[in-house]
Amino acid sequence: HDDDDDNGTLSYPHYELVLRHNHSTLVLVDTQFSVTDPTIMLCFLTLLILFVYYPSTQADDFLGEVSMGTTIIAAKYEHGVVLAADSRTSISNYASNRHASKINILFDDSANGGDSACICRAGSAADTQHYVEILKEDLHWRLHRRNIVGRSAKANVTVKSCARLMRMLLLESSTDISCSLICAGYDSASGEGVLYSILQSGAIFDMSGEGVITSGSGSAFVQGFIDDNYRADMTEAECIEFLTRAVQLSMDRDGHSGGNARVYIVDQKGCRAVEPEDIVQSQSINGSPIKKRLPNFADSFHIRNKHSLK
Repeated sequence: HDDDDDNGTLSYPHYELVLRHNHSTLVLVDTQFSVTDPTIMLCFLTLLILFVYYPSTQADDFLGEVSMGTTIIAAKYEHGVVLAADSRTSISNYASNRHASKINILFDDSANGGDSACICRAGSAADTQHYVEILKEDLHWRLHRRNIVGRSAKANVTVKSCARLMRMLLLESSTDISCSLICAGYDSASGEGVLYSILQSGAIFDMSGEGVITSGSGSAFVQGFIDDNYRADMTEAECIEFLTRAVQLSMDRDGHSGGNARVYIVDQKGCRAVEPEDIVQSQSINGSPIKKRLPNFADSFHIRNKHSLK
């Protein structure tokens, strides 16, 4: 209702103001409002800032980025390497995806007698996915060029060159990156597996001499188990069982690791995933070891209850 007061100032004696933002509603009814009153205008602007801007920033801080509090492990065995990771992706304390894949095949040149490599990702899901995709495109282009111009030492793609290319991408990034990567594969020149740890700063560590490497939020919970049980002369089946058991133990204790254990093998035959029904979990009863197959996409909590021995 538009009325003119005695001073000739335009006012709204019965003014209804409704603000809606982020599913919240603020209603001011029957407010004596004058457009010439600076105090009222200042209070109105302050209220508008608090109601609109502050909840937005608080919501962004609460949600945060999609991260992979995770457990990633890679280990050498007699003919190559085995990589394992859990499958839970989380936003703060919310598990947004229980079936995520944190192991990516970078390239497979086994058909030509060359190297093959995979990479394990920990940290921000967006950052790691972005840079791994860039790296894969670059590697595929290099392999395509190699096939055209012919095989040579400079044109050959190796596991070590993968790690160095990823380091270059991280160093050239203009933004803060949250990631921890494990680049592992089969080296055709030496005939054995190689392991490289890549930090978010771009630093590379050759962990082939150690034989095993782990990273992520769950790594601290299984480091003692890894140190006590790893052997360099493991067979493929023993290495798969060892890494699967390590990931299961990590999921038991780390609140950000969960889902199921994904396992990849890289050897002279190339890169291949191990089917969930082929992964076994070691258990024992009265000192006698037994093995039970793990169901697909199963949390360790469900495994203990569904497959408990009676």
